[in-house]
Amino acid sequence: MTPLEKLTKARSKLVLDHHFFGALSMRLGLHERPGIGTAATDGVKLFYNPSFVEELSGAEAEGLLAHEVMHPALGHHWRMEGRNPMIWNIAADYAINENLTNAGFTLPKGGLLDPKYFGKGTEEIYNLLMEEMKEQKEKEKGDGEGDGMPGQPGPSGGTSENKPDADQGDEEGKGDEVDDSKKEESKKDSSKGSPKKEELKEEEPIDPNGYGGVLPAPKGSEKEAKAEWQSAVKAAITSSKGDMPGNLKRLLEEANDEKIAWQVLLRDFVEMTARNDYNWMRPNTRHLGRGFILPSLLSEELNDVVIAVDTSGSIDTVMLNQFANEASAVLGAYQTTVRVVYCDTEVRGEQTFTSEDLPMQMEPIGGGGTKFEPVFKWIEHEGIMPSCLIYFTDLYGTFPSTEPDYPVMWITETKGYDGKVPFGSVIEFEIER
Repeated sequence: MTPLEKLTKARSKLVLDHHFFGALSMRLGLHERPGIGTAATDGVKLFYNPSFVEELSGAEAEGLLAHEVMHPALGHHWRMEGRNPMIWNIAADYAINENLTNAGFTLPKGGLLDPKYFGKGTEEIYNLLMEEMKEQKEKEKGDGEGDGMPGQPGPSGGTSENKPDADQGDEEGKGDEVDDSKKEESKKDSSKGSPKKEELKEEEPIDPNGYGGVLPAPKGSEKEAKAEWQSAVKAAITSSKGDMPGNLKRLLEEANDEKIAWQVLLRDFVEMTARNDYNWMRPNTRHLGRGFILPSLLSEELNDVVIAVDTSGSIDTVMLNQFANEASAVLGAYQTTVRVVYCDTEVRGEQTFTSEDLPMQMEPIGGGGTKFEPVFKWIEHEGIMPSCLIYFTDLYGTFPSTEPDYPVMWITETKGYDGKVPFGSVIEFEIER
């Protein structure tokens, strides 16, 4: 099995066994680059050294992919700002590896892992590393050359000898200023999901620190790249259907808590649901001759989508019409059937739309109190296994006690809603009047 085939198979395993990591790994095109030590990502492509990948087990290859996905998922590319790139990479690896180990992943041998950094964020670890470097420098002034800061290789490569002198960053832990034009990205790379081999260019220092990991994003729009990843992470969390460790989920949510347009979040939620829809009855023939079978991704087909509308009175006609238009624009990209359910304290009515019927013309029925359980019971009674449930509501009502087997997105017009939903994710709806 070639290194490319090993990574492709590992990515398929992630998609099937770890929805969050698998869905996000599909955003990174696989690119062979023998000139780097191990592996690295710029948030668009995942570069790998084939010799390094050849030595990995299948489980370690999955761990490597999960590790690289976590860099853009946690925003390490834009959070680095003017810090020393090498030490920032080391700090990021310490933060990532603890969480991946706790999540049950097998990392490549020698991964950066130290209990003294457990429970700390990347910025805090970075500051601690810089302090340790300065203390080591002071010691060396009096005692001669020291052994360097203790460390070991990480899944992104490197050993303690690679760690820089504190002079590579300033007294406050800030390195040279980074040209923003080198950290930006305007569009998704057309090669995502299509592994390629690229020659290493001398003027392009893919692995300048010997650690791999975080690289500057391609030229373009940094804000757009950041927004795309933040939105994709939120959608992937929702579509993971509760199979993520709570501490990892909180860490990702905190790193991606900036406000994003609700239409973008809805689009990415549905897109992520489609990416999780794999069909073994229609195998991907590209890999049949290589000794393994992968499922086909039905990116243009979805099981039934259920949209529930809270008709208790808080959602007016203008809101409902705008929501219906935006939802129709998103769902129009797929072959699917949309089941719209109107509910207050019980299900009052239903409409069914096919892709050809869009945009939807909703005709709400009901009024009164709010209970959410009837919609979930209705889905069960109808024998539907929807690709997702989108619930448009003010979120003031009685929730089901059991989480369903399908992803749920709550869209609310309640501003600054600070309550907790027992499952699923919340999008704050903004009306354009």
